[in-house]
Amino acid sequence: VHVDAAFDRIQEMLLRGDADLGIGPERICDPDIISSDLFSSPLGIVCSVNHPFAEREAVPWAELKNENVILADRSAAPLLARDAGYQVKFERIYDVGHYTTAMALANENKGVVVSARYSRNLLRSFNLVLVPLTAPQTLRKIMLYRNRRFTLSPAAERFAEQIGSLLSELD
Repeated sequence: VHVDAAFDRIQEMLLRGDADLGIGPERICDPDIISSDLFSSPLGIVCSVNHPFAEREAVPWAELKNENVILADRSAAPLLARDAGYQVKFERIYDVGHYTTAMALANENKGVVVSARYSRNLLRSFNLVLVPLTAPQTLRKIMLYRNRRFTLSPAAERFAEQIGSLLSELD
């Protein structure tokens, strides 16, 4: 069992056969990796309670053009640009490798993090808030990944069924 790995690492583990399944946000994958939707969650901006966005009801994507955007995974940038209708070029991106590092930097007002609403319960401990992104509102898909070249063990197959059933309730 591997917990909290960057998506590139999850994909590598699946391709090598070191893991049966991976769970993560929608990403462009190697052709041998297949995915299925687990759930979707609206995207928002995570920022310090002291950031100007913190008091807003919502933030349009276009207003991110002058913000430092902190990402835990740089491969998310093209998907975020697509989600934003290509209104933002994300020129001021900081790739930090881990979500908790991104949260710590946002807490220090070093930038904002684009994150799915399902993470909002974690934010309180970092003194952060999540403000919905709009124009357009976007859903982030969370996927179950596996390698098409390998047959899942009965235990992994059962786990995939259970997690799919459990997480589908988060939609």
